[in-house]
Amino acid sequence: MVLALTCSAQARAQACHAPDIRDRHDRELPFRATLAALAATYDRDGYEGNYQGLYGTFAYNAAWWGAEVMLPVYRLDRRSGTEYGLGDMMVTARAALYRTREGDLELGAELPVMLPTGDAERELGMGNVMPMPDLYFSLHLHPLVLRAQAGYGRMIGEHHMPASHEHHHAGGHMESRSPTVNPMNMSELEHALLLGLGLRRELSVHLRWWGAVPVADSMGVLRQALALGANASWEWFDLTLEVQRTLVGGAFEWRELLQLGAIF
Repeated sequence: MVLALTCSAQARAQACHAPDIRDRHDRELPFRATLAALAATYDRDGYEGNYQGLYGTFAYNAAWWGAEVMLPVYRLDRRSGTEYGLGDMMVTARAALYRTREGDLELGAELPVMLPTGDAERELGMGNVMPMPDLYFSLHLHPLVLRAQAGYGRMIGEHHMPASHEHHHAGGHMESRSPTVNPMNMSELEHALLLGLGLRRELSVHLRWWGAVPVADSMGVLRQALALGANASWEWFDLTLEVQRTLVGGAFEWRELLQLGAIF
């Protein structure tokens, strides 16, 4: 079995949905659709809350290029009450710069752009467009797969601070962790590393580490997180279960993700 990873949002710093880990040589169908359910707990500014999300993703993946769009919807438990609504949409383009004929080694560039479809005032979105270009490297050595990414993200325009947080900022202890459902810095270096292991043709496990380092952001927060997951696939479908844990930065405490995907 040769494991395969596709498209940026699957291993980036926000990591809202699981990586696509399938047999590249058996996969000639270019389209992929996924539906992921996520549940998280968080502790922010002295308030312990939770949120749940549904993520719909549609992607096209050819050998040398690909594109993806993802749109989330959230239920967020806040100090001021419960919020429901769309999150920020992510649109991604990918191009391979070098790859072997078999696709076992690949170097490429990606351009994910986060669009402000979520309501920033209700902590469901950033309120800004944020391009996050990156370079990626993937290596497939049966039964292992390694993927690494490094990139830079910067919000376009002024950073939106919800009115409910302005008093914290005035007091000097407000951190740049907005929105609650997917906190980002105004300007940050992002990184991600994934190691996958194929146990058998239909089953694999993976370990992910991702995070971000603030750059020229006085309220920036260092974020680091770790995830352990398992993937089962059959015919055109696959099922992924992943448990995520924040190491540094308090973006969330624990997150559990369940994802169903299909190729066609």
